[in-house]
Amino acid sequence: MKRWTWFLCAVAVLALAAAAPAAEAAPKAEPAKTEGSKPALATPEAAAQEAERTSIEEIVGMLTKEVKLTADQQGKVREAITAARAAMVTWEKSNADRIEAIKKAGAADAATLQKARDDYRALAQENQALQMKHQASIMEILTPDQRMVWQGFTIFSEMANQLKPLNLTAEQTARCRALCDAAAKEMGAVKAEGEAGAKARQGIFVKLITDVRDTVLTAEQRAKMMPPGGGPGPGPAVAPPTPAPAPKTEGKLKLDGAPQ
Repeated sequence: MKRWTWFLCAVAVLALAAAAPAAEAAPKAEPAKTEGSKPALATPEAAAQEAERTSIEEIVGMLTKEVKLTADQQGKVREAITAARAAMVTWEKSNADRIEAIKKAGAADAATLQKARDDYRALAQENQALQMKHQASIMEILTPDQRMVWQGFTIFSEMANQLKPLNLTAEQTARCRALCDAAAKEMGAVKAEGEAGAKARQGIFVKLITDVRDTVLTAEQRAKMMPPGGGPGPGPAVAPPTPAPAPKTEGKLKLDGAPQ
């Protein structure tokens, strides 16, 4: 799985699998019914559990659509997501005191502030490592071919998002997806590890950007993406996906007021 570490960092949708559920695992409460009247409103716990179930099904649905999960794989993915979210809840509870101390350290003396910064970095690393562990467990459920298809989709999703201001046509979008799928296969074939592997994959991504610019975009779109002179233009600046903290979602380490 080492070769997929770089790829997993860019899997935004699967990062949601590590998000904490909106409510604790408790018996599901059904809306109370009164004979001859409308069902009573669901309890907050029941509503939260339904939102949780819907969230999981959205992730499973997206994976199924893109990589054609079997029924058995769908069940395993649901179990893996549930386990990931439970682990995140446990982690946050066990570190609640440390997180709160970091939030309150803003007005402290220099020594206390430095300690809070160090703790913040340590907690962030622990949090991301836990997320990556569970994201990897989900990817292990997929076959090598399915992982390749999913990587192509994630690259395409990032590319399409950054090119959105250019208003690609349906034909351009399809051609862009085909190029992303081909790039994903090239990246999957990279055998090198560490810095050499990262450099090779980055080179493939840079070539992908060039191919999209030269063979998919119109002259007007290219001007918006990179105007004459070579400097960055007002349009999107497409950059290769690199390891980064997972998107902020419920259940992630939330330290917006932490000392930086």
